Amino acid sequence: MLFQDCFFVSVVIRDYPELRDRPVAICHSNNPKGTAEISSANYPARDYGVKAGMFVRDAKTLCSHLVIFPYNFEAYEEVA
Repeated sequence: MLFQDCFFVSVVIRDYPELRDRPVAICHSNNPKGTAEISSANYPARDYGVKAGMFVRDAKTLCSHLVIFPYNFEAYEEVA
């Protein structure tokens, strides 16, 4: 389950290696007051308490510098 939880982020980091050590998450919205759910978070983000299933507003409260990317299903299919 842990691999699946960070799979989407690992695909992003493949294309943006400079983000490897920064907190990154995948969510359909980057609204810091929104209730969209984080679907994937890397380990640096988890160090701040960010995890899959939490609202983006809560994630941004825990980690204001969290980098959020939208879904990229074509890339996930390519890698999977």
